[in-house]
Amino acid sequence: MLATYLGTLRQINRNVRLFLVSTALLGFTVSGGIYPVLFNLYLLRLGYGVDFIGLFNGTGGLSFALFSLPAGVMCRRWGNRRMLIWGLALIAVSSGALPLAEFAPAAWQKAALLSTRVPTALGFALYIVSATPFLMSSTTRQERTHAFSLQTAFWPLAGFGGSLVAGFLPGFFAALTGT
Repeated sequence: MLATYLGTLRQINRNVRLFLVSTALLGFTVSGGIYPVLFNLYLLRLGYGVDFIGLFNGTGGLSFALFSLPAGVMCRRWGNRRMLIWGLALIAVSSGALPLAEFAPAAWQKAALLSTRVPTALGFALYIVSATPFLMSSTTRQERTHAFSLQTAFWPLAGFGGSLVAGFLPGFFAALTGT
């Protein structure tokens, strides 16, 4: 049984393997892994309380919900693979730009932080909405169950690993910088 399972996994094509790697990387970094842990600590360091942290996280959830239907239209128009890539790019750029909000004038800082959350949510909507059709069109009937099970397992497992790493990073960087 295990040999059959592994043999089926070997048949999965390059695009599906890259998709599975991107799923694991998203789980490890941005969604459930390092980023959520460290970002909440970052907001606390900036002096924000749980009310703003809740608003920030809620803005992401609401934006994701609102963008999911238009994301479906975009995926149909421009293709699932292209929207997967654009979704990942939006997530990377907006997540990378988020720390720059710290340098905004104090009166604009909250708005700057929240404005980076919206394109991140659009990126996630594009990625998640296009993921299932992409996997359906990129796998054979025999591979499909295995590909979906790997996708489902990789995201939370990588998130768990990322959360563990994130727990060690503040102490590591504090020791490294002597702070």
